[in-house]
Amino acid sequence: MLLKLIRNPEYSNPTQTVGVLYINGIAVCNTIEPPVQGNTTHPKGCIPMGWYPVQVTQSPKFHRLLPLILQVPGFNGIRIHAGTKVEHTKGCICVGSRNMEDQITKKLLNAQNRYEAIYIDITDPHRNAVELPH
Repeated sequence: MLLKLIRNPEYSNPTQTVGVLYINGIAVCNTIEPPVQGNTTHPKGCIPMGWYPVQVTQSPKFHRLLPLILQVPGFNGIRIHAGTKVEHTKGCICVGSRNMEDQITKKLLNAQNRYEAIYIDITDPHRNAVELPH
């Protein structure tokens, strides 16, 4: 399963990064993250563009199953979770409502239960697409 987060520089600014999350090529929701360059509130900024494995695990902070983005350089515990403002994250990808979070988690958990590899490609509209590894 492939998630793709395409960040939109046109709507992003020094306080937040805005994007669209796709699952297997279908847009599912808007996203919000810390700013690309970081600031005093979010010094690390958003996670670097790249290709990362994803696994649904129990979140110690949220006490429920959530997607965890693995192998992010300089970051630990990066999740996909509900949130509508940049204040709702310390570095994670916020996907709006809890209902949307639940829908995404359920899709990913079903794929994981089928032993399907799950990846996220985080990019912007100007970077070439990355293909799934063979």
